[in-house]
Amino acid sequence: MKLLLKAIVTQEQKDTLEAFGYDVVESVAIGQYDLVLTYFQLFDNYHLAIQRDGQEFSNLEQMMSKTPNSIGARMSEAIPVINKWIKQYGELWIASHNPSKTKVYKRILERLGYSVREEIMMGIQFLSLYESSQK
Repeated sequence: MKLLLKAIVTQEQKDTLEAFGYDVVESVAIGQYDLVLTYFQLFDNYHLAIQRDGQEFSNLEQMMSKTPNSIGARMSEAIPVINKWIKQYGELWIASHNPSKTKVYKRILERLGYSVREEIMMGIQFLSLYESSQK
């Protein structure tokens, strides 16, 4: 497995996230996708963000748009990264303001062996996940 580390999160994204109480903790590129771990100060928990190259997970307009559904193609390579973050930081949350994308995330994460629990917070469906059974 080859992980390419790069400056995935732009300063503009960091500024946007900080305005909403998020801190960027770590980011990793896997194929055409970026995984970004953020810490949400208000709820004292960690969130996993997934963005395709050229997209911005912090951009509400892009969250609401339809993107080609090929995200699962190389996501199995993300298991060690996500598991490392879960071991280090505990339960991770993932969500989109676009409910159809949250459903796709749930399907993919369950396929990857994660225990996924659905929760509603401030009117948005969140998924909380724990270590994958597929190491």
